[in-house]
Amino acid sequence: MFRVTQKVRTVRGEEHTYTVIEHPGAVTIVPYRDGRFGLIRQFRPAIDREILEFPAGTLEPPEPPRAAAERELGEEMGLAASEWQELGRFYLAPGYSSEFMYVFLARGLTGTPNGRELQGGEEIGEDVWLSLAELQAAARRGEIMDAKTLAAIGYLTWLDARL
Repeated sequence: MFRVTQKVRTVRGEEHTYTVIEHPGAVTIVPYRDGRFGLIRQFRPAIDREILEFPAGTLEPPEPPRAAAERELGEEMGLAASEWQELGRFYLAPGYSSEFMYVFLARGLTGTPNGRELQGGEEIGEDVWLSLAELQAAARRGEIMDAKTLAAIGYLTWLDARL
């Protein structure tokens, strides 16, 4: 799914080699109902801890981003949405990775956590539903430290008047 490669580039007359993680892209889903946004508690082996984050996942090429968002919302939260809106897109860590992230707002939710279809190795705990003010406060307190979730909160803050 990921590939580590070397890229050579000439900078100011000198050749430099860069190690790059080639990534197919990913999606973050912002579930919304009754004035609250749904997050999950997920254990992340790279940091050896559980964090609070919006559900997300890697594209499975040639899968379109919205299809990936629909799939991931079902797998990680057991939910489906009847309304989808792209909130934004960004590079997650362009200093060393080509990962490009799409952020979707999902409304008109149906389903329950009992419908989760976790993939091998995924450890997802309880769902947490917070208002925008609660999301912002949790981010300020350092309770949310996941970059894609923080970026999504930024998009939500800009869109607050339209929710």
